[in-house]
Amino acid sequence: MSKILCIIDGMTDHGFSPAEYENLSKMKYAGERDTCCGCEPETLTCVLHILGAEAVPANLRGYAEALGAGVPTGETDLILRGSRYSLKENAELVAPLPNAEKAPIKLNDENGKTYCNFYPIGDYRSIFVFPGKAGSIEKLRTFPPSRGFASAQRPEGVEAVARAFDFFRQNDSCIALWGESRECEVKRNAALFPAGKTAVITATTVVRGIAKLLDFDIIDVPGATGDVDTDLRAKTEAALAAAEKFENVVLHINGADEASHRKNPAEKKAFLGKVDREVIAALLASEHKIEVVSDHGTDPSTGVHTGEKQPVFRNFD
Repeated sequence: MSKILCIIDGMTDHGFSPAEYENLSKMKYAGERDTCCGCEPETLTCVLHILGAEAVPANLRGYAEALGAGVPTGETDLILRGSRYSLKENAELVAPLPNAEKAPIKLNDENGKTYCNFYPIGDYRSIFVFPGKAGSIEKLRTFPPSRGFASAQRPEGVEAVARAFDFFRQNDSCIALWGESRECEVKRNAALFPAGKTAVITATTVVRGIAKLLDFDIIDVPGATGDVDTDLRAKTEAALAAAEKFENVVLHINGADEASHRKNPAEKKAFLGKVDREVIAALLASEHKIEVVSDHGTDPSTGVHTGEKQPVFRNFD
């Protein structure tokens, strides 16, 4: 018997009720978990806390995503995550917008020297790598959309980063730059999730980066997208198959969070219903220990992450 930990990204909000989901409501309520532990509510830190990381570096997000996406970085590079958004006339952020660029771009200064490498990593996400600028990280101020910054705000403190923001700024769109980081390590709690005995199933780049940082095995699943169109049945079958080989399986499901960022509560609720029918029902039908938790809340009325304690559900004592 193995344990399958199902992390439903952004599952909760002010209207969330387990009673609305047939299979989730059959599970035992095991109290609440402080997934933020004093940090900002975001997938990286919250998932690391759930997985028992002993310490989470302050500047990790961009590097974790780069690692998960296979983007090359160096120890002196400053690394940021980018999120493309459509804009209203007053520069208010409206909704995530797919990247126009499908291949990496080098941004050069007037002397032809590259000051930034831009990597699109799927849908609206991107990675920005600033060669040799890691030492400037403490000077930089960014404005993450997930923390409630509602307009296109130019990064402050590092001119190369502000310049890259300007390069992609349009009247009706921008790329918000945030998650400033540099290469670093994360100490794993080997007693909770041993290397070689823990598998991760996810299409979300930051969670793939977490798996690499913690030295977990990643199982790729065809049809997994990290959004509401993901193949839930294939991911569930992969998790159950992995549980025959690994002591611990982490099944990460991201669509509810994406629907919330699009400010679409109906889409979020419909997706959670599908997760309940296609994922939780199948997991509970197995002989394995099942735990379901969210990394953080995400409010579909604002599109912003929330940091309240998260309910935990189990089929075991």
